[in-house]
Amino acid sequence: MTMDELNEYAEKAYEMFKEATKIPVLKFELTDSEPDIFSSKIGGTPYLSQNSEVPVDKRGEQMKFLAQFDCSLLSGLPDYPHTGMLQFWLSKKYPWVEHKVIYYEQIDKTVSDSDVISKIDSFEDETDVQFPVINGGYGITTHLTEESMSESDERCEEFLWHYLDVVTDGRAIDEYDDDISELIEVDYTSGHKIGGYLYDPQPRNSYEYDPDLEIDLGTDDEKLLLLQLEYDHGYGKNWQDNAKIIIGDCGVIHFFIKRKDLKQLNFDKVKYDWSCS
Repeated sequence: MTMDELNEYAEKAYEMFKEATKIPVLKFELTDSEPDIFSSKIGGTPYLSQNSEVPVDKRGEQMKFLAQFDCSLLSGLPDYPHTGMLQFWLSKKYPWVEHKVIYYEQIDKTVSDSDVISKIDSFEDETDVQFPVINGGYGITTHLTEESMSESDERCEEFLWHYLDVVTDGRAIDEYDDDISELIEVDYTSGHKIGGYLYDPQPRNSYEYDPDLEIDLGTDDEKLLLLQLEYDHGYGKNWQDNAKIIIGDCGVIHFFIKRKDLKQLNFDKVKYDWSCS
């Protein structure tokens, strides 16, 4: 098989890969002003029901509010909740090792800002705390779209080899022994979003191709992206003046959940990580 032939096969394999892994994703951008406590937002003043308190970490210290989403925005994402509100909290102190995800099935509109603020310790006086969201809170604008698996996904290499194996009737496995990323360049999936596929500035572990491996796409045990939040700031000498989110050096925060737990609205087993370049 010549390189020209292999490149043609690679193009066909990549088209199959993109189509097979395409899923909906809700992408969003931050606005310059903070909406009320009942709206989707990043940072700022959260919603708390009358009978709920700020979640605490293992030391008993209050966690800090990261984000909340009106779940009606998620109606285009199968298996995600479509009513109520989903909230994300992190421990206050860098490197934010603890997290909490809270789901409110119903929202009590009688709650006021003052009700919430009265429950939060040192609400605005936290100048010594490094936290991803800075300079207040921000609303969001959203758009529903689709995307295919990114190269950051730990399954990506396996999927690419699978489809290259299919289109070449197994010849590629025998005749091409370089890294498949040299042959097929996969799109990045960066940005703030719920659903879709992760972007990670740090490479994830991959494994050698196994033709008998069971593909988990669409299964109840598949790990789904519950939230991806990226750095959000300008560049140049005074980039801090326009900064909204700072996560290390151009970092990204991820929350993951298994599909079966998401279907059951069980957010106790959510996994969380963050990394930077």
